[in-house]
Amino acid sequence: MLTKLDTLYVVTHRESPRAVQFYNCLPATDSDVYRVSVGRKRQSYYRTDNLYYDPASLTELTGLGPWAGRYQKASAADKLLRMTLDLHDGRIFGLAGKFLMFIASLIGASLPVTGLVLYIKRRKR
Repeated sequence: MLTKLDTLYVVTHRESPRAVQFYNCLPATDSDVYRVSVGRKRQSYYRTDNLYYDPASLTELTGLGPWAGRYQKASAADKLLRMTLDLHDGRIFGLAGKFLMFIASLIGASLPVTGLVLYIKRRKR
């Protein structure tokens, strides 16, 4: 006999057979819901589907917020908001994105130093 968690496993794997990562969040109380995050691409978080299921009937519920629901059904603003971590880490554009983010952070870190140098030079005059 299948438990609810086993049934939820079968349902999510049947809906997303090519997914590379499944993350199940179990309810803390009887009134909470099951949350399943389905990752479509390894090391990429913005394309994740965050699905919510009723614990009694295991029917899919609609969640609230930009990270809730399926990635394909999200609005453009929600997709951009989901990309913030991947953009910050440079994961979106692969190795070129990591290099680009490294250069951007290097420039951002050097601005206070160059500003201090210019300030000291101006005070000496």
